[in-house]
Amino acid sequence: MTINYTIKFIIITFVVMPFSNRLFAQDVFDVARKGTAEELQQIYKTSPDKINAINDAGFTPLILAAYHGNTSVVKMLVSRVSNINETSSAGTALMAATVKQDKDIVELLLKHKANPNIADSNGSTALLYATIFKANDIATLLLKFNADIVHKDSRGFSAMDYAKQTKNETLINILKQYL
Repeated sequence: MTINYTIKFIIITFVVMPFSNRLFAQDVFDVARKGTAEELQQIYKTSPDKINAINDAGFTPLILAAYHGNTSVVKMLVSRVSNINETSSAGTALMAATVKQDKDIVELLLKHKANPNIADSNGSTALLYATIFKANDIATLLLKFNADIVHKDSRGFSAMDYAKQTKNETLINILKQYL
């Protein structure tokens, strides 16, 4: 009889419980990457401060959601985070969305006052990344939100310099309109 209870205890403790915890208690960073706004809402209801957490790699849920193109989570976070311009070693949420060439998220962040002129550890801004990755539509959008066209990165290059290096005539002409 005690063997049956012992076996049940072992099964519940080491098999069922760990599996159910993974199923029902998602980490805010996992939700940011691939979860839903509804899952994030549940986390927010119980622990609102978690949306401003920084993981071991230095990323916030907003930066991760922007990088992974998780638009529904970004929409929820932009109006709730304490700092839309929080910076990791790899930059801001705006830079992440720019690098991934997600114009919808870039626009959403800019409309919620994301600063297009914050530079990362290399001195690069979202506009420089848009230029390097030939994301002309995002570069245009950043310029409409007052991105600094003359800013130079740590290598001494501006958006115009990168546009010329890549022979991106369309972007060169766009940039000239803002000089």
